[in-house]
Amino acid sequence: FFPDGSMMCPDIAFSASKSTGDTRDVRWPNVLTVCPDFVIEICSSPKELRPLKDKMLRWIARGAKCGWLIVPQEECVFEYSRETKPSVVEGDLMVGEGPVSGFYLSLPGIWSLDVYRRHY
Repeated sequence: FFPDGSMMCPDIAFSASKSTGDTRDVRWPNVLTVCPDFVIEICSSPKELRPLKDKMLRWIARGAKCGWLIVPQEECVFEYSRETKPSVVEGDLMVGEGPVSGFYLSLPGIWSLDVYRRHY
């Protein structure tokens, strides 16, 4: 939850900093109410791309240090960071920076999943 009352949930999240106190909201006791340092969103349909790009920008604006928007249909990843404009990465390997320095994600297994091909 954010100060404006909105809530977003990424597909994958990582927080490097330790939280102080209880970050649970009484309305959603199983949902942490912190903004992660790193988020990953996976675009499961081409129709979702524009809203997911907007969502990634909101993550960055609300405190996430970086994030990846994975688009299996196009075999690319949009990389978001607080320090730079979003960029498109094409290739077989994503290399983490900042809070996920040392994290690597091999993409060929994601590209080959049939579930993302069914939307065409």
